[in-house]
Amino acid sequence: MKNKKKRIEFLDIAAVALMLDVLVGVAIFVCMAMDIGSKTFYTMMVRAVVILTVVIIAGSIKIMNQNRRDKKQILNNRKNFQDEYDAYVNKMGIIKSTRWIDLIQDYDGRHVSISHYLWVSQGILHMFPRTDHYMRYYLGVDRKPDISMLHQVDIPIDSILYYEEIGELRRYSIVSGGEITLNPILLRRAVREGNVATIAAHRAPVKTRIVSEDDRVVELLYKNQDGEIENLEFQHGAYAVFRELIPFKEMRKMIALERIEENRESPGSEASASKSTTARQKLDELMELKEAGMITEEEYADQRQRILNSI
Repeated sequence: MKNKKKRIEFLDIAAVALMLDVLVGVAIFVCMAMDIGSKTFYTMMVRAVVILTVVIIAGSIKIMNQNRRDKKQILNNRKNFQDEYDAYVNKMGIIKSTRWIDLIQDYDGRHVSISHYLWVSQGILHMFPRTDHYMRYYLGVDRKPDISMLHQVDIPIDSILYYEEIGELRRYSIVSGGEITLNPILLRRAVREGNVATIAAHRAPVKTRIVSEDDRVVELLYKNQDGEIENLEFQHGAYAVFRELIPFKEMRKMIALERIEENRESPGSEASASKSTTARQKLDELMELKEAGMITEEEYADQRQRILNSI
């Protein structure tokens, strides 16, 4: 704050000096043009211009030096925070994974996306903030982010109820152009001559622009230690990451598998031919899920065997 105040003072001094320098220069020019003023007057005015110019140059140099010092201080603060971050990550055993997701959090009534590392170990889904957001918004000449601002999120996978994609991607076309305009020169000539046939019209080219509006986010629901349901929201890019790490918690897949389970018949409830028909339908549904990438090969093989055992 102190450096910022000094920089503003130097800038104010240089700005005032520049303004006075211009005014004195204009006064000298006017006096010379009107042939007024004595030699002593002109000497004093020239001295004033020299002094003001020196002040401007000195103020500019001060500002440039201060800017260099500020830049160096910011780089030092950045390095110190990065060193603290790396030491904390190593101490806590946090994994800087190649998978990043953007967690949407509420700060002072506004939604902020903070990039997090994401990894799974011993049946727990872990998330820890990366430095990007804090470097951008909490780093300055006289401040650096506090490592205590960063919090790790640990969610047992068994406590996750599901995750799903909400919102939608909308695409629509905007058509512009096609307007008909008249040639003004030919229009005036036609009015003069009374010959409307000479009026030339020009049609602007038609342009089509595709516009996308994407408000999709990913919502993850889980039970906390007190058994209460909580939810987290992520930017849409998290969907692909979750499908890779915890595919069996995807809501669409869970609903599809539950439907197959509910349709499973108990032994001896119908004739063998009817059972075979129902089993064939289930196998077809299961194959569609696998081909759509909603279940893995292992899940497909397990469900297929259970269907065949029910015949």
